Amino acid sequence: MCKCRIIKPKEEADILEALEGGLPVRDVAKRFDRSHSSISRVASRNNLNLDRSRSKKATDAAKAFNRIRRLETSNRSFRKYEELLARCDNANDLRNLAIAYGIFVDKRLLEDADDGGQRGGEIHLLLSTIKRGGGGR
Repeated sequence: MCKCRIIKPKEEADILEALEGGLPVRDVAKRFDRSHSSISRVASRNNLNLDRSRSKKATDAAKAFNRIRRLETSNRSFRKYEELLARCDNANDLRNLAIAYGIFVDKRLLEDADDGGQRGGEIHLLLSTIKRGGGGR
């Protein structure tokens, strides 16, 4: 589907009307059988601000809420670990708990790294190495 057609003034006015009505760029693009970049160029050419800060704020709020829920789950996991550790009476159970605890700690460290700093970078590097088929160190 070639979208290399010139946008005529009437179509441009209709596109602007749809954007001003609050439709997302991609929905407008589908409606007019145009690429989303063409729709964005029409908006830019007509000084139409496509700021979607309200939706960005909602997304950021949802991310923060989800992070809080993950941390709460992590805290419950640690409490459960302590409860199980007190009842652990054989080496096999202790080994399984130690593995679970290591996973909890690692995930918690990733959650606590707000900026995705070095710890997040190490995980990314590890996954990249695995995808390339690289071995260990």
